[in-house]
Amino acid sequence: KPQKSADGQRRYSMNRRTADIEKFLKLTPPLLLWQGMHFGICLISMCIWCVEIILKLSF
Repeated sequence: KPQKSADGQRRYSMNRRTADIEKFLKLTPPLLLWQGMHFGICLISMCIWCVEIILKLSF
């Protein structure tokens, strides 16, 4: 009998871990999108800054 309850407990913890992973995966895309946007904005501003410096040095 204890063996069965231990097995049930293991299965329960596995299910909970899976639920946690699913929750994490649901939260991840918006976070990645936000980080991607932030990175893109930084990259664009860096490019603009570099172009400005190049133009100032050229002329």
